[in-house]
Amino acid sequence: MRSRLSLKTALVFLFLFLLLTLSLFRHQSVRQASDVQTTSVSQIQFIKAIAPIVQKAAKAYGVKPSIIIGQAALETNYGNSLLAKKYHNLFSLKASDGQEKVTLLQKIYSSKGWTTRSEDFVIYSNYSESIYDYLLALKNGRFWDEELYRQLVSGQTYVDDAKALQEYYFSSDSDYATKLSKVIKDNKLERYDK
Repeated sequence: MRSRLSLKTALVFLFLFLLLTLSLFRHQSVRQASDVQTTSVSQIQFIKAIAPIVQKAAKAYGVKPSIIIGQAALETNYGNSLLAKKYHNLFSLKASDGQEKVTLLQKIYSSKGWTTRSEDFVIYSNYSESIYDYLLALKNGRFWDEELYRQLVSGQTYVDDAKALQEYYFSSDSDYATKLSKVIKDNKLERYDK
């Protein structure tokens, strides 16, 4: 009788232990996609690293390299965000079914103000994959209206393109076009459009 009682007690403790462990895993802290990572890469080094890839890809898609380089720099704090540094995702692209993904927190602005929510982001092997996937998503209207791609292809200046991005994609940030244009101007990124 005593060994049965011990077995029941052991099973109850085992069950409680497993329940507690699962609860801890479920509530494990999820990191912010924008968390800054310590890195020795400067702004100039980041731009030089992605510029040749962006130039080749942007030419194939008919988009100005300056706008794509500027977006990558702005989105990732020049490659210093967790999402960029560890997962090579330069444009905060959300994962679709079948894509390798990581769940991170992201700040989102809505009519109710800033909120933070968990998002599944695509994991890329390198920056090239991220750049080409972003341009393909733009062209195919995968995440946004296809009109955005048409605007980016036909825009006369990077300022026009920045405004189109704000209107179609970053409308929750009323300063997005200004911020993006400043990154492009400050880093003289329009030189990559030639």
